[in-house]
Amino acid sequence: MDMTASATPLSEVMTALVQSCYEGQPLDEVVEERMQRARIRRLPVLDRQERLVGMLSLGDTAAAQRALSGISTPSEPDRLHGLDAGRTPSRGWALDDPSAMPE
Repeated sequence: MDMTASATPLSEVMTALVQSCYEGQPLDEVVEERMQRARIRRLPVLDRQERLVGMLSLGDTAAAQRALSGISTPSEPDRLHGLDAGRTPSRGWALDDPSAMPE
């Protein structure tokens, strides 16, 4: 095309058959069945009245997967000090001073 961007109507460059998903759908279902199969990087998210409520991107899904994997991975206990790995000095314990540990 020899048209400039300012002279090109959106109808000439837009996707006509838009894929979408619903806000209540499970993330893994949307990623596998919609985004991966159709090779779509962004997907409009609709409510049940078919109104646009957001956009889902592959970056959003990757961030959600990283956050969920960190939450669902059990931590190992700190066997050196006999403390759970989740207990930190910010909770009032000095890990380098065994006398400061609770009984």
